[in-house]
Amino acid sequence: MVIDNTFGTPYLICPIEHGASIFTFEIKGGQAEAHRFIDNLEIFSLLANVADVKSLVIHPATTTHSQLSPEELPDQGIKPNTIRLSIGTEHIDDIIADLEKGLTAAAQK
Repeated sequence: MVIDNTFGTPYLICPIEHGASIFTFEIKGGQAEAHRFIDNLEIFSLLANVADVKSLVIHPATTTHSQLSPEELPDQGIKPNTIRLSIGTEHIDDIIADLEKGLTAAAQK
């Protein structure tokens, strides 16, 4: 932590290793590849919660945004291949290995 009093107001600056833990990305392919990625994760739980201590994964198009029509989804930034991750407190090497396993599975036909 760093406190900067340059302008008389303290600012808390977090180091980069304490960055955001929720990530949204589009996997190459479509809904089938997104589901294959999710289905092959072991550490990540398929839950709609966010900011938990355990790592979570969600497919917004078929869960949190499933009430929207296919025409409405893009207006919300959701595509069939959109995946949202919430990174937990598991060891980073285990998280990376799990994500690599899911990506490898998603790339296979």
